Amino acid sequence: MVYAAALHPKSLPQLHKPMVYHVFMVVAFCTIIMTYFGVNYFLGGMHSYA
Repeated sequence: MVYAAALHPKSLPQLHKPMVYHVFMVVAFCTIIMTYFGVNYFLGGMHSYA
């Protein structure tokens, strides 16, 4: 869902600026990393994949 915002440039006109776009993509990548490591190692319980 986060990457979908970058693929639809009319949804966020601020992403036309290169610096904003790159920061957004780093944050989007961090959300993917948090989804993997956060769910597996930090949260545990029924939502753990490991």
